[in-house]
Amino acid sequence: MPVDLSRPLLETLLAVCDHDTPEISPEFFSGLGPADRLSLQSTGILTDGKPHDSIWVQTADGFAEAAVIVDPDTNEVLLYHPEEGPTPIPPDGVRRRLIDGDRFASWVLRALMGVAAMRKPIVMMPGCAWDLGTPRLGKRAGVRVVLARRLDDPAVREKFAAEMVLLPANQRVIVLTTSFVPPDLHIPRATVVVPIRAVIAEQGDGTGIDRERLGMFLDRGSARAPAARKPVTCADDGSWLRIHGREYKFSRGKKAVIRMLFEAWERGEEWVPLSDLLAGYEAGTRLQDVFKDGREHRKDEWREFLEIHEGRARLIVPAS
Repeated sequence: MPVDLSRPLLETLLAVCDHDTPEISPEFFSGLGPADRLSLQSTGILTDGKPHDSIWVQTADGFAEAAVIVDPDTNEVLLYHPEEGPTPIPPDGVRRRLIDGDRFASWVLRALMGVAAMRKPIVMMPGCAWDLGTPRLGKRAGVRVVLARRLDDPAVREKFAAEMVLLPANQRVIVLTTSFVPPDLHIPRATVVVPIRAVIAEQGDGTGIDRERLGMFLDRGSARAPAARKPVTCADDGSWLRIHGREYKFSRGKKAVIRMLFEAWERGEEWVPLSDLLAGYEAGTRLQDVFKDGREHRKDEWREFLEIHEGRARLIVPAS
């Protein structure tokens, strides 16, 4: 079901939604035409925040920030212009319109994707990620769709990766995002990451997400070589590790260490404190001693996959 928003307005809305604090500024809202203002309000995703206590105004020397005060007796809004003094302005001029994340996720599912209203997104990461379930994507069924915003923020991406590893490993997952992301972005459990902008389509008099086109991105994801999609794999017990197809085998206590390093890499954290890795060893044990091998052809093998620096360690994963 298409929405009554022009493509430029929808793309602007997506860009705003990717901000740390997603807000439709009074200046932007007032600059829209009457039809676009009505369409934006009808989405139901906007919520009022605390009114602005200052706004930018034009002066003879350029732009300046001017204080705004609401008269408690009359509710009149006064703008204290640096040149013109107290000036009444409409309340809409200081109204703070915020995009509510949960409402936005429901709107994407219901309005942009045309899924029945009884289906509700499940919050994976408050304010940033939602499980939209398995809507049919053209002829494809059973594909999980996850909506995420702010994936260009490394801190958000790290937390999101930790949530994604909780999804079943054998299910195809599309991450649909408001962010601009590189096509080779690696997210654990994600078959492919798709910007919403890439699947927006004109539908009648409005715009929406082309679900069949969204499903086609699965082919792009599965067509990549496994190493390009997931350059590192590891046995559940840590007994082997593969990096770009090169396999290393481990025994005894090394297995737990390798598994911890792999799980950190998969979450996007990479570095692990040596104190965590060596928790099961005697005090004074060095990580390089744990991986030491007396055989000539393997004595320095650990240097190929393990980097140690300033009390931390990580897997060495070349770009290709």
